[in-house]
This record gives sequence, structure tokens and C-alpha cells, in this order.
Amino acid sequence: MEPVPGKALVKLVVQDDSPDGFRDLADAYTMFRPSYKLDNAEQRGRFNIGEKLLLAIATEARITSTTGSIIFGPDGRKTGRKKTHVGSILVATIKMTRAELEEAERLVGTLIPPKGVTTIINGVELQHREPIATASYTLQTEVRGEEGGFNQTRRKAEVRVHEVREGETPSLYEMGIPVDTIDCPWHVDVMQKVPLAVDRQSVKGAYHLAVAGHVAEMMADNMTDEESRAGWVGTALEAVEDEDAIRSIADKRFGKAVVFDPSDPEANRKAVDEGYSVVHGRSLSKKAWSKVRGANAIASAGQTFPSGPPPAPQKELPPVAVHCPHCGEQLQ
Repeated sequence: MEPVPGKALVKLVVQDDSPDGFRDLADAYTMFRPSYKLDNAEQRGRFNIGEKLLLAIATEARITSTTGSIIFGPDGRKTGRKKTHVGSILVATIKMTRAELEEAERLVGTLIPPKGVTTIINGVELQHREPIATASYTLQTEVRGEEGGFNQTRRKAEVRVHEVREGETPSLYEMGIPVDTIDCPWHVDVMQKVPLAVDRQSVKGAYHLAVAGHVAEMMADNMTDEESRAGWVGTALEAVEDEDAIRSIADKRFGKAVVFDPSDPEANRKAVDEGYSVVHGRSLSKKAWSKVRGANAIASAGQTFPSGPPPAPQKELPPVAVHCPHCGEQLQ
């Protein structure tokens, strides 16, 4: 990406080395054409409108591939005879201010390239990032529907947690591409299609919650006490299934604590006197408390410091004389 001197334009050149090149140049200008990638949940792409979005803001563009070339300009679209031996080359001039160019450069720098794939941006190779945690979970994804379009289904995929570098915003990734911001301290990369709107920048709240629950579960033992008290962790508890992780988070989040018992004020006072924190119901949502109770993560004050009335002393009953019904003699 390089600015055009004296103009609010940027020249963009994208080149790859795919042996097949551009499978069908008509994909570049045919709206909502079925994408061959839709069959594979582990490949990005479903709407087949990426090139169209680029062309919509370009003043001119050319795509050259193994099957030919196509030129887009002020007079419309035309085909060319030039071909490549391998791969495809896109050259486009885009309306873009210098500030927008800087933002684009920053954004592409956050991509996480697959291991074994070389990605070079303006002469600088993007480095592969090793995750700090990985695990497999069943998450919602999208595949081709029987009658066209796509259907949502659930499928197991690897989830990777990455450190956030300086200047980056924690983001939810779809196989290395950021698609939305995420409310946690790390990047989270889902290695299958993430359910997205056409703009590829909006993810439903239920999906965010599921991912947050998995991240909290993966990082439960590695969180600091301070990190465990973040708001996202309290929300994520609603979706955490592993009871060991719930207990670990609760221990770090609340420390030496009991749950406030409205039926036993004396027990609450005893807990405070013994150095316990008394956790009130408003500290977590109803769903999160259900998870905490189910995992026996925090006992109530009444359970830990019962303060009911002392049991009444047992009175000794007088001996009862029993006589034989035949002879009348008293039995021992």
C-alpha cells in the first residue's frame, strides 16, 4: 500500500502464489455468487463479496490471473489477454486519506498468519504468533444449506488465546482475521467460520458469551486475582462448564469468602469477625450464581458459621416397670 503523491489516493497491490490462480474471474463482479469456500467450515468466506466491496471504493482496478485479466475503470469493465503463470495480482487505486492509510496499515499488522504461510505487508513479513493457550470446544458455525445460502450448525473447533501486543485492541478472530472486539485481556482466535453479518464486523451476544466462557475456563488457573475480578469474568461465569475452573475463578475473585445469608444475620457477623469477606447477591448475575452454587465454589455464611439456638438438653426418662402377663413378676 503506497500513497499517490498529491492526491487522497492509495495504490494497492495484492499478489498470491496459488497454483490455480483466480478460479473464476466472474467472481470479481458477480454479487452474492455462491462461494466454493462455503462447504468448508475451516475456510474463510461465505458471501463472495470481498472483491466487490473493494471495487466499490476503487477508482480503477485490474485483476490478472492464470485464466486472464479483467480491468475496471471509468468506462466500465473489460477483459484483457494478459495472464500469470501462477497466482493472481490485483492492482487498485483507492480513495483514501493518509490517516485512513495509517489505520489500514495498523489493522493488517494485527493479522495472525497461519503457520507455514508467508504473508508480507509493505516488505515486512508478518510473524506467526504462538498461542498462550489452546483447547477444543463446540461452537456455532456456518455451512452451505441444502437449498442454497448457508445454515448455522454446531461444530467442534480449536480456540486459541493470544497475547495482545502494544497498540492492539483485544479482538475476536476468525482463523487469523479480526472480526470484532472482545471484552477480555487477550485475542481469541476461533479456527472455523464465526457467524457473521455481511459486513463481517458484528457477532451476536450469545456467541460472544460462549467464547468468553471458554476463555475464562482456559485461563482460570493463569489469571491473576485482579484479572479474575474484571467485569467480563463475572459475565463469562454464566457460560463456564468446568467446575474446577469455576472454583478457581471464585477463589481468586472473592478470596476467603462466604455468601451473605439473609436468614442468619449472626452468621454474617461471625464471618466478618473471622476475617471472611461476605459476598452479596448483586456481585454476580443469577445465572452466574447458579454456576457457582452448582460447583460448591462458595459456602453461605449460615453453612460455615451456623448460629441457630443450642440444642435442648436431653432429659433422662424414668425407668419403666414391665411385668410378665402370665405370672405378674417384674421383668428386668
